[in-house]
Amino acid sequence: MYFADLQSFIAHLDAHDNLATVKVTVDPYLEIAAIVDRVCKRPGDTRALLFENVKGSKLPLAANLFGSQQRISLALGVADVEELVCRLRNDLKAYNGVTAGQALARLTGSCVSETHLPRAAPWFKTDVSKAGLANLPALHSWRGDGGRYLTLGQVFTRHPDGSRQNCGMYRVQILDKHTALIRCHPGSGGGAHMAAWHEQGKAMPLAIVLGGPPALTWCAGISLPGEVSELEFTRYLSGQSISVSQCQDSDLQVPTSSEIVIEGHINPGEEKTEGPFGNHTGYYTPAAPAPMIRITSVFTRDA
Repeated sequence: MYFADLQSFIAHLDAHDNLATVKVTVDPYLEIAAIVDRVCKRPGDTRALLFENVKGSKLPLAANLFGSQQRISLALGVADVEELVCRLRNDLKAYNGVTAGQALARLTGSCVSETHLPRAAPWFKTDVSKAGLANLPALHSWRGDGGRYLTLGQVFTRHPDGSRQNCGMYRVQILDKHTALIRCHPGSGGGAHMAAWHEQGKAMPLAIVLGGPPALTWCAGISLPGEVSELEFTRYLSGQSISVSQCQDSDLQVPTSSEIVIEGHINPGEEKTEGPFGNHTGYYTPAAPAPMIRITSVFTRDA
């Protein structure tokens, strides 16, 4: 089974007793993170979480979606993720005399990864640009964190030469309703694109997607060789193409089934202090200068 959007994935988890719905009001400052942390560390296969009433936001928040091998397999459309491991290993054997990255790029590049649709996508239904980021249920997870963060957004960028997009997962700290900070390492796809734009003295457009196909969300969070497209890799794993639609403020293409699309740009040299951030390593990443995103629009999908 393949899930083209987040809502159908959550509905399936709920129907199969793999989702716990929290109906009481919860606070995005520390409380939600504490609940998620406790649930994730329980022994056994714990359920995903859906917080329906987040203080300060009208939007629900899903967590722990990929917190078990079973749910990862479900998101990727297979009974067991080991099936994909075996298939990938066998398919790569056909490519000799090249690096692993080149082999994977050739294998996944043969897949038709996108179906282009008009701009009238579901995520374009509601314009919340005036409020911007203010009403998003972004979490302040640890007391020492520098602020509220988006940590599961898919960040879409493109090289200024118009070549293939990159879809990466980079943490985004919200400063106010129309500005945020992004932390992407220089060796990452997004970091390389930003360097190329700024070398030309130009602002880099970007789009941050929340929701969309769960398989793409998962693939955006793994480390792929630079020559491998996340969209193509998702298509290879799932066997399904991803419908994409053009953004409102740039030529970037994002999943048509996105829940929220945040657009903006990063000007050369504009930085502010980001962090500290309580990282998955168990330690805080120290505060440091990070590029500033100037938000131009925020659109959401109707429920």
